[in-house]
Amino acid sequence: MFHKDDMEPALEIMAEVRAYFQDNVPKEIDTDFVRVIDTDLDLALRYLDLSEAQCREWLKEPPPVTDRRNELTGKKNRLDAAQAKLTEFFRSNRPDLA
Repeated sequence: MFHKDDMEPALEIMAEVRAYFQDNVPKEIDTDFVRVIDTDLDLALRYLDLSEAQCREWLKEPPPVTDRRNELTGKKNRLDAAQAKLTEFFRSNRPDLA
């Protein structure tokens, strides 16, 4: 129905990143931090392990999120490399624009 846009991969990445931050980040904050201590904040703080190691563990991203970030970073790097090659090719064939 519609022709395929050259920027479709970039638009998909942008949409996925926006969706991640719009949907997952607030949900993770609510699930991992707010709900854990909302029943009895005073008691939780008194007995909570607030060591640096424990805090790092709480703030660590889940492996699927890290894997997805690495996948998207790889895609972005490949797109950047392709764009650079295309730009160089275009400039080498059009000396008046170099």
